[in-house]
Order: sequence, then C-alpha cells, then structure tokens
Amino acid sequence: MYLASKRESSHPYCIKFFPKADQNDDDLEDIINEFALMKKLKNEHVPQTYDVFQDSSFYYLVNEPYFGGDFTKLATRAHDQGISMSEAWWRHLFWQCLDGLRYLHSNAIMHCDVKEGNVMLAEGDSYESPRVVLIDFGLCESFSSQCTKGVLPLFCYIPPETWETEWWYPRGRILNTSYK
Repeated sequence: MYLASKRESSHPYCIKFFPKADQNDDDLEDIINEFALMKKLKNEHVPQTYDVFQDSSFYYLVNEPYFGGDFTKLATRAHDQGISMSEAWWRHLFWQCLDGLRYLHSNAIMHCDVKEGNVMLAEGDSYESPRVVLIDFGLCESFSSQCTKGVLPLFCYIPPETWETEWWYPRGRILNTSYK
C-alpha cells in the first residue's frame, strides 16, 4: 500500500496495489466486485473508496487512509497515550464495530472476516474517542449465498455452521472458540 495525495490537494489517499502477474481472471473479478461494493457503501464505519485503475503491471484501489492502527495494537497505543481504558471506552469502540456490521447487514452484506486486524482506528493522534472502521472486504458475501471463496485460512473465525455447510448465515456466530 502507498500513501498519496493529488498535486492540487493535500487530502491523503491510500493506494492498495495488486500485481497483475499474480492475478487470474477470478482475482480481477474479485477486485472489481470489491470496488463496486465499496463504492456504493456510505457509513462512517466502512472505508470510503474513490477509484480503481490499472497500468501495465498493477491494479490499484484508491481508498480513504487510516492512521490509528488496528485492534491488535489498540491497547498498547491507548496506554501509551495515557488513556483510561474503562468499560465505557471499550463499549464505545465495540458499539462502533457493531454499528458498522449493522449497516452492512441492512444492505444484505456479511463481512466474513471480522478480526482484530480488520478493525482500524481512523486517526492515530488521539485515542480518547477514536472512530472505528471495518476494513478488508475481500471475503464479504451477500446474505444466503454459498461460501464462494472456499474455506478461509483463518478458520477459527468462521462460524461452525459455515464450516460444516459452506453456507454463510446472517446470524452466524462471531467467533468459533471451540476449535483447538
């Protein structure tokens, strides 16, 4: 990924790139579908996508950048800023995650890859009241669709019923902690 801006503006953009040499027709279709989906979604907890383009070597997606890190770094960074990580503070963060998922579900979309690394904070300058954004929609599915992307590498996050049937359900469990 690259951080970029237009010459006439200081507005930052995150440019995610995919090497054409590593892609097949299905991968290109996935990139185009992800862009089309992201372009139509409008919620403060879902990334804003601006453009998709290509050159002779790469496909590019242009998105809103996030500077606050993901949830794997959240507690350490908040502690470093002297934030009191109270129950109310955590509740506010998780409410934003759930609000983003509620928005997706209201548009008949399941994220299918909710984990600490795919939940970002928009800004990194203050963790007092950060804005949460769900990222990485490459594995999302529409409601009642068969799992078209196959068995995912992070199988401990797949609801047991999806693992067994290969069908995604809107009310699937969030985390399969029974797998060892």
